[in-house]
Amino acid sequence: MQLLREQGRGTFFLVNNPTAIKEGSTNPFLRCVTGLCLIIVALVPASAQIEITSADVGATLAPGRTITTMTNTVATTADIGVPGATSWDFSSLTANYSATTTTVRPDTTMFYSHFPGSTNAQRTGSGGPGTIYSYYELGTDLLFQGTELTGVFEQRTKKVPEEVLYQLPMTMGTSWTTTYVESTTVALPPPLPPQVTLNDRTVMNTVDAYGGLTLPGGGVYQALRLRTDRWSTSGNSTFRTISYSILAANGAFVSVSAADTLQPNSGVINVNGISWNNPAVTDVRFGEAVPTDYALSQNFPNPFNPSTVVSYQLPVAGDVRIVVYDLLGQEVATLVNEEKPAGSHTVRFDASGLASGVYLYRLTAGSWTSMRRMLVLK
Repeated sequence: MQLLREQGRGTFFLVNNPTAIKEGSTNPFLRCVTGLCLIIVALVPASAQIEITSADVGATLAPGRTITTMTNTVATTADIGVPGATSWDFSSLTANYSATTTTVRPDTTMFYSHFPGSTNAQRTGSGGPGTIYSYYELGTDLLFQGTELTGVFEQRTKKVPEEVLYQLPMTMGTSWTTTYVESTTVALPPPLPPQVTLNDRTVMNTVDAYGGLTLPGGGVYQALRLRTDRWSTSGNSTFRTISYSILAANGAFVSVSAADTLQPNSGVINVNGISWNNPAVTDVRFGEAVPTDYALSQNFPNPFNPSTVVSYQLPVAGDVRIVVYDLLGQEVATLVNEEKPAGSHTVRFDASGLASGVYLYRLTAGSWTSMRRMLVLK
C-alpha cells in the first residue's frame, strides 16, 4: 500500500497496487478504477472541510470584541440554499434595526455571581437599563448559561443544565441534541415575590450545508449552515420553531427564522426576519484596556431592594476603600478595603439589614475620592 499526493492539490489517497497506475500497466480494470477514484477525489471541494473550532469561537468571544448585528424585520422570504454543497448571497440585504454587542470578562459584570463557571460574557447595550448580558462557558463545546436583562425590574433567564449552543469542532454532518429547563425570574417591587416561569426545552441541531457566504458590503466567507429545531413546553402547551444559522469561523453569520415549521429545508422560504453581522472586531472604546482616569459609577439598580452593584475604574493599582454611610455620617458597611489592580471592577452591596432611605457611598483610592447617593426602597 502506498500513500500518494495528487499533483497540485492538498488531497492524499491510498493505492493498494502502485504498479497498477504506471503507464502501460497490463491491468486495465485497475487503471479504470484508479482513474475513477482520482476523479472523485479531485471533485471533492475543499469547502467540505470547513471547520469551526473552540479556538475560533474563543477568538470571537475575546474581551474587547464587538459585533454590530443588523436586522431586517420586514423581509418575508430568504434563500437558505440546499443541504450539502451550496452558497448564499445576502449582499442585497438592508437593515432597519441594529444592535451592538461587546464581549467582556464575566467577572467585571454585575451579574457574575448568578452565572458561576462562565468564561465569556457579552453586553448588548450601553450598560444602563435595557442592557442584556449573556453568559457562556467555553470548553470542549460552547455552553449557553443564560441572560440578564436590566431595567426597572431585573429579568434573569437561566438554563439548567446549560444549553450546548455549539458542539465543537463543527463541520459538515455535526449534530447534537440538548435538553434543559429554562427558568425566567422577574424581580417585582416589594412586597411582591419574584415571578418565576419554567419551560422545558429540547433543541436539535444539525450542520447540513456548507459553501460561500456573501454579506452586505461584499465580504465572502466559507461557512456552515446550522439548522436548529427548537421545542418549548410549558404546562400543556408546546411551541416549535425552526431557524438557520449560517456561520463562518471568523464570527460572521446570518440568522434566518422560518415563518413556520412547514417551510421546506432548501431554496426560498417564508421567514419572520433576517439578522447578520460581519466578523467581530476589536473595540477600543469598550475593550479591556486600562482606564485612563478614576471613576465611580452610579449604583445599579437604584432604587434597590435588597441588593445593588457598584462599579468603579482604576487607572493604576492601589489600595481601595468603599464605604457606605447613612445621612448622619455613620458608617453602615464596608464594601471594599484592599489593594486592587488597575482596570474595571464591580462589588455587590446587600442592604437587607438596613431601613429604607438615602445612603451615601464613597470610594477612596490613594488621594482620589468620589461620593454618590443610593436609595434603599423596601
